[in-house]
Amino acid sequence: MYSSYDIKNFSLASFNEIDFRYFFFMEKAPVDLYQSSQSLKLIRKKNDPLEKDFFISLIKNNQTKLLVEKQQRHLINDGILREVTSLGRKISHYSTSEFSKRIIHFISIQYTEIQNTPLNEKLINNQITTFKIWLSFIKKLTPGQFQHTIKMIHQGTNSTESKKALVSATLLYRLTSIESIFTEHYCLNLALSGLFSEIGTSLFSKEKRKNSAIINAKIFKYSGLILSIKSNLPEKNIDIINASSEILTNKKTSAIFGQETYYFLASYIMCDRIFHQQSFSLKRELSELRNSLPAGFKDEFKNLISRSIEFFGWEQVPDHLTQ
Repeated sequence: MYSSYDIKNFSLASFNEIDFRYFFFMEKAPVDLYQSSQSLKLIRKKNDPLEKDFFISLIKNNQTKLLVEKQQRHLINDGILREVTSLGRKISHYSTSEFSKRIIHFISIQYTEIQNTPLNEKLINNQITTFKIWLSFIKKLTPGQFQHTIKMIHQGTNSTESKKALVSATLLYRLTSIESIFTEHYCLNLALSGLFSEIGTSLFSKEKRKNSAIINAKIFKYSGLILSIKSNLPEKNIDIINASSEILTNKKTSAIFGQETYYFLASYIMCDRIFHQQSFSLKRELSELRNSLPAGFKDEFKNLISRSIEFFGWEQVPDHLTQ
């Protein structure tokens, strides 16, 4: 039985409250973990093992909020990166399902962290590292395993926005890489543009976030601004994000609009619709998406249909869309 320690003299102002799910799939506590009632209780020291029984006990006692010292808060993200790096070296050690659960969890947690502190360049780089490992993993999956993984993400309990961002970026990567006209590096950077396309949401007040019209009009511009300062994405990728903002708000089509921007918008709109629904009709989503996107990209839309079936193919597509 693990021993805990009561601490009598403390100030809650010196601590951050953290949901216990942050520490899922971590072998060791990255920081000292506390609980608070009438006194402060140290329940795990830094580097103590985090066993399954530890989490079960927290759930049983309805104590799923933990405290960490503010000055040690950054160590949680360092711990996540260590786990991700270790995970990337052991892809073959896990089943497809188990590896998926772990890396999707870490991507979701880091997504939340970036939304809380969008100007933290280190967090952005950590998420880029994690996404590269994710791409290495999915390239090894059979079509059936891949579709099962995407379905698991769609139906999983991680935040909707993090799930949408991950699958949208992955779809964008597949749409461009399958063309064989862009370099691998270019496809990766384009996918990263999609992964961080809503990083600008954090710059809006909570009140303004409720107004979708305000968000849709400015989110990509804010995201592009943050990425131009805090990432190494090429200028063209930033331009594509900004061009998409113009198109989403029904303004004039940007001069740089082309195949990449079409795919960027298509993956964003498709996943935005699908991941805000528990169930969906792929037939309907594709029909509506065709009407939402600029005309003149017939081959690109056929590619989108094929990739959508690859991702979300537990639905069938009407014949007329594939003509």
